[in-house]
Amino acid sequence: MDVTETISAELAYLAGAAEDAYLGTNREKGYEFDMESKSKQWLECAIAPRLIRLIKKPVRVRKRTTRPYYRLRIWNKALVTTLASIREMPLQVLNWSEEFQLLWVRGFIDAEGSVTQSGDNQPMLSVYNKNLQKLQIIEKILSPYKIKARYYKPPKRDVWQQYFTGRSNLSKLSEMVKIEHPEKSNNLRLYLKQPL
Repeated sequence: MDVTETISAELAYLAGAAEDAYLGTNREKGYEFDMESKSKQWLECAIAPRLIRLIKKPVRVRKRTTRPYYRLRIWNKALVTTLASIREMPLQVLNWSEEFQLLWVRGFIDAEGSVTQSGDNQPMLSVYNKNLQKLQIIEKILSPYKIKARYYKPPKRDVWQQYFTGRSNLSKLSEMVKIEHPEKSNNLRLYLKQPL
C-alpha cells in the first residue's frame, strides 16, 4: 500500500505546512514539492525527516544563492497529489483524529504563522491565508480547548489574518499545538514569560 493512501502523523503535519509550499508539476522531473524558509533548522528538523519517512529517499536542504532563504525540493507524484487534494478540499481535515487535526494546525502555523509583540508587551500569534475557510477550520479544531480566534482583513489586501491574543489563550494554544518552528516557538515562549 502507498504511504499516502492513509493519513499518517507525517502527512497531517506536512498537509498544514504545505500551505506555504509549491505543489505542482515540473516538465522534466514530474510532480514537485518545493518549500522555502528563512529557517534552515525548521526545514531540516521538521520538514525533511517527515518527507524522508514518507518517500524513503534522502532529502536535502540547500541555501538559496539569490536571497537569504533555504530550499527543499522533492519529486513524488503520490505525495504531491495527496497534499494538493487536502489543500483544495480542507474540510476533510475535520474527519481526521484529534491528534492529526492538531498536527495539521501545527504545520499550518509553523508555515504561515507569525509571533509578534505589541508596544505594551502583549504577545500575538497570527496566521495568514487567502482562504478564510481554512482559518475557520483551525478555529474549529482549537475551540474545544477554549482557544479563541479573531479575524482581520485589510481593505486593500486579499489575505485574511487570524489572530490569537491574551496570555492564557496563547498559553493554551502553545500547550495544545506544540509549535515546532524554532523562531516562532522561542518567541512565543519568550513573550509569554515577559511581564506586562
